[in-house]
Amino acid sequence: MRREALLILSGKMVQSLNGGYYQAVPNTLFLFDHHEKHDRGYYSSAQGRHLWIFLAPDVLVCNLTSCRQGSYRFTHRYFCKNLDLIRRLENAWDDCSRQDRWALSLSELNALFSVVFAECYRAFSDPEQSEENEYQMPHMQEIMQMIKRYLRDNCGRNSGIDTLARLAGCSRQHFLRLFQTYTGMRVKEYVDLVRREKYDQLKNVATVKSIAWELGFSSSAAFLHWKKGKLTPPTGDMATDK
Repeated sequence: MRREALLILSGKMVQSLNGGYYQAVPNTLFLFDHHEKHDRGYYSSAQGRHLWIFLAPDVLVCNLTSCRQGSYRFTHRYFCKNLDLIRRLENAWDDCSRQDRWALSLSELNALFSVVFAECYRAFSDPEQSEENEYQMPHMQEIMQMIKRYLRDNCGRNSGIDTLARLAGCSRQHFLRLFQTYTGMRVKEYVDLVRREKYDQLKNVATVKSIAWELGFSSSAAFLHWKKGKLTPPTGDMATDK
């Protein structure tokens, strides 16, 4: 899973992170690093407005949510495509793990997120960003293309439905319907297609263990089980997505 940030704008909630639980109040900012375990949804006591930011390779996906008693809905979405800003965010975040640069890098990271928050505020204040326009073309088409790129880049790794739905800015059920509508495939079918394509590139040059890792499997045994049951001639054409 890629990095995420959560800014509490109003209300209160409890957020888990790596087995611990933290009370969140307005202006609290959570930073979730690669593969850190945290809540995928909300507890029944959660309420208020929250800004989720997902750091994809070439875009920041910024989703504004409204939550009441654990039930939430996405109200606005903004794509920040400032590649220089994304690069600087990632670099500052990386540097936070270095003892000699920790304090400076954290200050820089906070400043960069302030820029992102300001851009989100301007975007969400635009009348064209209303809820009624949220799922209309070509907006959702762009989202689905981004998710397909994410699935290809990760080759099925860290591609749980809850993660993808949050990236798309909709509920799990809505995302499943939208993905099939816009791609003509279920998520699992698309992941299998991606893995078959990657396998064809690696089968003559890599070990079983390396292929299993590249294809996002937890073990060689899991890969061999998939290979036995799923490795059939690929269907469809992914060339138009590249």
